[in-house]
Amino acid sequence: MIPLKLKCPYCNESLMDDAVPIANHPSVKLAINHYGKKGMIHLCSIYGNHERVSTLNIPDGEVVRINCPNCEANLASNVQCIKCGAPMAHIRPMAGGTIHFCTRAGCTKSKVAFDDLESELEAFYQAYGMG
Repeated sequence: MIPLKLKCPYCNESLMDDAVPIANHPSVKLAINHYGKKGMIHLCSIYGNHERVSTLNIPDGEVVRINCPNCEANLASNVQCIKCGAPMAHIRPMAGGTIHFCTRAGCTKSKVAFDDLESELEAFYQAYGMG
């Protein structure tokens, strides 16, 4: 299990939050909007761990809008979830690449993509001690 350091794809500011650890690691802090109600969600930074803490009670099956808590950019991507069809949001590991994750509460589908596979994968391995 690898704890990732993540940033906004628009403002490049860190999304990491030491104040709300999950699984003994800083969480990923994101702003959420559900039918006009605004709140925050903290996701586990360990890829594959689906623990989360939210200030809003979102029922499973509901889709939320995900925004950067720093610049407020909408993090929706042009990718749809292959598991449930909902829009996916995207964030970037500090080492490169993109992580897409489903915006439907309860769906745990995500995927990692690299624009320049060779160089970004090498940077990813170096950053997370696998190289």
